[in-house]
Amino acid sequence: MKSSPLSPSSASFVFSKRQLEVIAAWGVCPDPAKVAQQLDMSVHTVQTHLKRMRRKIGVHRTVEVWLWLQSTT
Repeated sequence: MKSSPLSPSSASFVFSKRQLEVIAAWGVCPDPAKVAQQLDMSVHTVQTHLKRMRRKIGVHRTVEVWLWLQSTT
């Protein structure tokens, strides 16, 4: 059985400052190329940050990370 994502109140992980910058930019414009340009990084780096964020909370889609973060505020 697959484990469920961590609850928003869980303190068992922390996103890095840069990961939060990436997801914030992605929330405004969900285009990795534009996020990369805005944050002065490669598209591959943006995709890696998003992938690691998904893995940290156990979801498959980036929008699920975005929604999860929205529910924590």
